[in-house]
Amino acid sequence: MKVNLIPRLSRGRGDFHMAVDELLWRRGEGIWLRFYRFDPIAITVGYNQKLDNIDLNRIKNYGIDVVRRPTGGRAVFHSGDLTYSLVVPRYDRFWGGSPITVYQRIGSMFLLTLKKLGLDVKFENSRHGAGRHFSCFASISQYELTFKGRKILGSAQRRGDKSILAQGSLLVDPPAVDPRKVMNDPDFPCWAINTLAERKVKMIEIVDTFKEVLNNHGFFIEEVELPEDIVEQAYVCVKDYRLS
Repeated sequence: MKVNLIPRLSRGRGDFHMAVDELLWRRGEGIWLRFYRFDPIAITVGYNQKLDNIDLNRIKNYGIDVVRRPTGGRAVFHSGDLTYSLVVPRYDRFWGGSPITVYQRIGSMFLLTLKKLGLDVKFENSRHGAGRHFSCFASISQYELTFKGRKILGSAQRRGDKSILAQGSLLVDPPAVDPRKVMNDPDFPCWAINTLAERKVKMIEIVDTFKEVLNNHGFFIEEVELPEDIVEQAYVCVKDYRLS
């Protein structure tokens, strides 16, 4: 199976990234994989997540964007994390299936990737944690990854008739700004792999090793650029994702 991989670990605004991911999902042609970072720092909130517990003006004063994701789930603070997006056909023989199957497939790829890099990460088999917390990383669901007891990979989905969009965040480096201060919440998660691990890992190492894992599972990686029309449309509709 061929995977269209955007080769660069791109940095960009959160609203642009969200627009690109949704446009690729709505097009529904083939398998697309992207890894990216947020510049400036951003908070993404789930598609249906309420904003009752978020002070947009306070966050704006820190120069941090707040954007709406096309996928579900809860808020993610994007600073020091590696974000992925994966678009797959809904009935793909490997990636397709129920929501929990998709999480299991993605989680297993990251599990193998991080273990190859020497990290003793674990699959979680049950849900636990602060279930009502605003942050995605305050609770752990089945097939999410933990490292030394801390959740390090959070994922969410959006499912359509033809395709599934999965987005997720891997906490690699500590955030440049303390999210507890930004969110005025002393319990807001702020750990990362490189604050917990003895051996520091680089994001490019993770991306390259993830590609190796896909190759080992029979996937053919084709490095491609984003389609020009997707990029053009994304710049037009970024405003639809901005919350601050």
